[in-house]
Amino acid sequence: MAEKHNSGARKRRSRKICSSSSEDSTTKEARLTEEQTSFPTVAPGAQPELDCYIDIHMPTNQRLGDGMVVETIDNQLQHEMDMQDVSLDEHEQSNCQHGTPPYQIASSRATTPLSPRTRITGQSIEVGMSSWDEFIRVNATFVDKSAAIPEIMGRRAGKVVVGLYPRRMGKSTFLDTLANFLDIIGSLPYSKRKEVFKECAIYDEDNQQFFNDNFAKYSVLRLNLKTASPKTDVMAVKGLRNTVIKAAKPYVRLLQDLIDGRARSDIGEVDQSNVCKFEKDIQKFLNYYDRLEELVDLQNYDEDIKNLLPTLMELLYDVLNVLSVVLVDEFDAPYMSTFRNTSIDHEMRTLIHDLYSGFLSAMLKDNSNLHKGVLVGVFDVRESGLGSGLNNMYTCMAHTGFPGISHDFNPFQHAFGFSAQDVWGLVNKFVDEQWQYRESCNDKPKFKKELIVGCLQHFEGYRIGAQHYIFNPHAILYFLNGIQHVDSPENVNYDGHDYWIATGSMRVLESIRARSIYDLRRFYMHLRTMFIQTSRYHASKGAIHTLESHSSINDNVIDTICSQEQPHLPIEYDERTGKDLADICFKSNSTFSSALAAIGSEPLDAPLIIWLLYQAGYLTPIASDRVGIPNEEVLRALDTYYGKVAGFKSASTDPLGPAYQVRGICSGDLVQFGIPLNDLLLEQTAMDINALEKHYQLVLMSFLHPAREAGFNITCEARLEGGYGDIVISPGPNHHNFPESQPVFIIFEIKRLVTGTMLHKDRMSVANCERVCAQLQAKSVEALAQIQERYCRAAFSRADSCEKILFVGITFWQRRFYFVVERYKKSENLRRERTWEKMPYKEEEVEGAATESVSIKVENNMLHIFNIS
Repeated sequence: MAEKHNSGARKRRSRKICSSSSEDSTTKEARLTEEQTSFPTVAPGAQPELDCYIDIHMPTNQRLGDGMVVETIDNQLQHEMDMQDVSLDEHEQSNCQHGTPPYQIASSRATTPLSPRTRITGQSIEVGMSSWDEFIRVNATFVDKSAAIPEIMGRRAGKVVVGLYPRRMGKSTFLDTLANFLDIIGSLPYSKRKEVFKECAIYDEDNQQFFNDNFAKYSVLRLNLKTASPKTDVMAVKGLRNTVIKAAKPYVRLLQDLIDGRARSDIGEVDQSNVCKFEKDIQKFLNYYDRLEELVDLQNYDEDIKNLLPTLMELLYDVLNVLSVVLVDEFDAPYMSTFRNTSIDHEMRTLIHDLYSGFLSAMLKDNSNLHKGVLVGVFDVRESGLGSGLNNMYTCMAHTGFPGISHDFNPFQHAFGFSAQDVWGLVNKFVDEQWQYRESCNDKPKFKKELIVGCLQHFEGYRIGAQHYIFNPHAILYFLNGIQHVDSPENVNYDGHDYWIATGSMRVLESIRARSIYDLRRFYMHLRTMFIQTSRYHASKGAIHTLESHSSINDNVIDTICSQEQPHLPIEYDERTGKDLADICFKSNSTFSSALAAIGSEPLDAPLIIWLLYQAGYLTPIASDRVGIPNEEVLRALDTYYGKVAGFKSASTDPLGPAYQVRGICSGDLVQFGIPLNDLLLEQTAMDINALEKHYQLVLMSFLHPAREAGFNITCEARLEGGYGDIVISPGPNHHNFPESQPVFIIFEIKRLVTGTMLHKDRMSVANCERVCAQLQAKSVEALAQIQERYCRAAFSRADSCEKILFVGITFWQRRFYFVVERYKKSENLRRERTWEKMPYKEEEVEGAATESVSIKVENNMLHIFNIS
C-alpha cells in the first residue's frame, strides 16, 4: 500500500497491520489490475456467428401512420430474411469454390471479454436483501461479484471513481461486499470473513497477491445519502450530521476501546505506543464527536460536520497506520431531492448543494489519508456544484467503455447487474437444488432451457461498458423466488411482471411536463417501434434463436452467446431520430446535468427528458450509434408515462387533414374545438376526481400538438409579461410554408374544479349537472379574466405578425370541460396605427354546430363550449 507523505513535522511510522512487502503496493495494484483485465474473448469451441449488412433504409422523410410503420418494416424484414434463407447455401457454395468466405463481414460487433465466472452460494433465494453479512448469516443465494474489486481499487480507475447506473442493479450490495473485504472492522469476525472470501473469485490464483495485500487493511467509512431529503439548509445540516455520526460510530468505539485498554482481536496487532502518544488527540476527537451527536441546534456547525470524518481519517492513520476508503451510496439523492421539490427556491437549493459538495470534497479531494473513494448513484449531478469541488472524479456511465462510444476504462462492468452466466448459474442452482418440485420433474434440461430463454426475453437488455446481456438482479431474484411453488414448468408465467418498476415510482419523471410534445412523440415512437421490431428480429437471428435451436443448454452455449453481440436490426425506422437519441444520451452529459434545476419547476425540452430516461435506466445503449428500451417491463412503464404526458391515443400523421381543421387551430376558429376534445377525454379513463391540473394540461397539449406540423409553436408554461401562460400557441418560423394555416395567437388558462363527495359519480341528476355546469362556467370566466389581467399586454405585443388573438379560459372536472373564448382582430385606428379590437361572436356562427354530447352557445359576445348534459 502506498506510503503517505506529509509536510508535517512528525515522521510517519511503518505500518504493523499491513503486509510488509518490499514492493510499493500502489505499483503492485496497477500491475495486478493490468494482468487481470485480460479475459478470453470467445469460449473454447465457440464459433463466431456470421452476419452481413443489408442496405435497406427507411426514408427519413417518409410519413407513415403508426400501424403502417410496423407493417412496412415487418414486410421488409421478412423479405430480407427470406432472401437470406433462400440464397445462403448457394451463396456459400459459390464463394467456397473460389476460396473466399461466405460473407464479407463488416461487423460492428466488438469481441468483448467475458464476465469472470462468478460463484453462486447459498441454499435459498431471498429477496429484498442488500447487506453482505445478512446473505452469509442466513445462507441466502448470493452471486459473487468480488472479481471486480481489483479493477475498482486499481490505479487505472483513479483515486475517486463514480459509477452511475439504474436502481436495483446491485450497487448497494456490491459496496457492502467491497467494505467487508477491505475494512479492518467487518460485519463478521475477521476469521469468518476471510474464510468466506477465500471461497470467492477474489481468491483465484490471479488475484491472490491482491487479496493478501488488501484484505482487511483499510478503515472503511460507509455513507448512504439516500434518506437525505432536505427542504432547508437547516434540515440538510441535521441530515448530514446523522449520516456522519453513523459512519464514524464503529471507529469511535474502536478508539474508545484502545484508550480504555480493551483488546480488539479483529484489527490485528496495534502499536500501543501510538495509542499513548495520541491519547489526547483521541480523547479530544471523542469529545468532539459526542458534542455533535447530542446537539439539537446545529446552526453554525456545518463546518464542524464537514470536518468530522477527515479528522477521523487522519487520527486513524496516526494511531493505526491505515489509510481510509470512503464508500458513498446514493450520493446523488440529496441533489435530485432538491430538484424535485418545487418549494425550494434557487438560493436555498444552492446552499444545500454547497453543503453536500463541500462535505464530499473535504473527504475526497487533496486528502492524503484517503486511499480510495467509490461513489455510486443514478443521475449525473456533477454540474450541480459537485464537479467544481471534486474535479478528480473518474465517472463511469453505462456507455463508458462501450466499443465505438468511449475508449475509457469501465471498472464497474463486472460489478453490477447479472450476466448471462450469472443467470444460467442461478437457473441451474434453482432447478437442481431449490425448486421444491425438482424430484418430480421429468425433463430438467428442458425446464432450464425454458427458464433461461424466458429470462432473456423479459429481464435482459442492459449494457455496462463492454459487457452486454446484462439482467436486472432484482427482477431475476423475484422471478425465481415467485416460481418456488409452481408445480410444473408448464405453469410458469413469464409475462406481465413489473418487478423493477414496482420497486420505485418514476418520481422524477412524474413531475415533468414536456415543453415540446411533438419532439417527445417523435423520439418515443422511434424507440417503441425499434424495440418491437428488434425483438422480433432477435427471435429469428439473435441469442434467443440460438438458445432455442439447441435441444439443451450448457455452459459453452451461454459463453458463446456472451462472446458475441446481438445482431443489429438492419432497418432504421428513422435514421435521423436514432442519431439524435444517441447524441443526447452519449454526448450531452454536461449540457443536461446543468439543466437539472428545471425539474419540477418548469416544462422540460424533450431531449432533457430523454436524457433523464437514459440516466434512470429506462433506455440503454445497444450500439455505438443507438439507444433502445431494455425489455418489455420497461416498455410498459414508458407506455404509461408517455400516455400521461403526450396522449398516445390522439396521435395522427396528417396535421392539415379534416380532424385538425375542425379543431380550428389552422383557421383561428374554435367553434367546433370541443367535439374532438370530448372524444379524446372519453378515452382518458384515468381522469377521475383525483386528476390534477397538470394532468389536464398534458392531455390538452397532446390534443393540440399536431398543429406543430402546420407551422405553429406550442409552448407549455410559456413565459409572458405578468407570469406564465399554461399553453401558448403562436406561428413558428416556418409558418409561411402553410398557406392553409392562418397566423393566430392563442393563450389557454387551465383550471380544475374541486367538488364535494356527492358529485364524484359520472352519472348525476339533472340538478347536479346544472350545478356543476354553472360552477365550471364561473371557473372558466375567472380563468379568462386572469388572462386579460396578466397577459393581455404581452399578447398584443407578441402577436404583431398575427391576424387574430384568442383567449381561452378552460376548466376541467373528471372527463368534463367548459371553456370560454374571447377573440380579437387586428385593425387600424384613426391615426392609421395597428391596434387590436374585440371581435364579438354571433349566434349565427354557432348555429347547428352543437351535438348531443357537446353544447355550443354565444353569451356576452363570447363563445361557450361544454360537454355537460
